[in-house]
Amino acid sequence: MVKMKLSEIKISNAFTATTPKDDKLNACRNYWKENHEQDRDIVVNKNNVLIDGYIQYLVLKENGVGEVFVKKL
Repeated sequence: MVKMKLSEIKISNAFTATTPKDDKLNACRNYWKENHEQDRDIVVNKNNVLIDGYIQYLVLKENGVGEVFVKKL
């Protein structure tokens, strides 16, 4: 895991075109509110394009988090 700025993560159209299910989004939000830590991995490729962890990305973004831990492929 490496630390990087949330703003450096690039989101593909495949993710922005989807709407996450409310139950998954709310579960991630609740975990963040209670623990102030990520409960899911954010995975990016070598170009910092998001591969997995879109819900976690959205929750961190809405909470104004500047730096996050990611797995780089």
